[in-house]
Amino acid sequence: MRDLFTGIYTEYASVPASSFYNALTGGLHLEEAPQGTAFPYAVFSLVNNSLDQNWTNKLEEATIDFNLYSDSASGAVEITGLYEKLKEQFDDVNLTVAGYAHLKFRRENSWLNKMPSDIPNKSIWAYTVQYAVLLHS
Repeated sequence: MRDLFTGIYTEYASVPASSFYNALTGGLHLEEAPQGTAFPYAVFSLVNNSLDQNWTNKLEEATIDFNLYSDSASGAVEITGLYEKLKEQFDDVNLTVAGYAHLKFRRENSWLNKMPSDIPNKSIWAYTVQYAVLLHS
């Protein structure tokens, strides 16, 4: 799955003028952001992965979570804006993954959460967005 992770990050970084890239002050990270990362930022991770293989074909199916984080005083305004920018860049993207022909990168689920912060009277907004990925080799 390293090649899939590389493909996701390459898509994110290859369009530095994109509104999603520019909106993430703290950037995009695999699995977790470093301590002290500036808000807003995003993390992506592998939820599950399965292989369907026969004599001539190999299909990899995966679910990828993007978790968007904001501590903006604007409430849900910033985080929902990040969600829209993520959709613009990744919905049905023709992802390049080494060794595979890309078949699908489709948004399937999303949910918004408001979480308490270590700072009194401050909340952190988190938007989780799941994508189904299908790769063929």
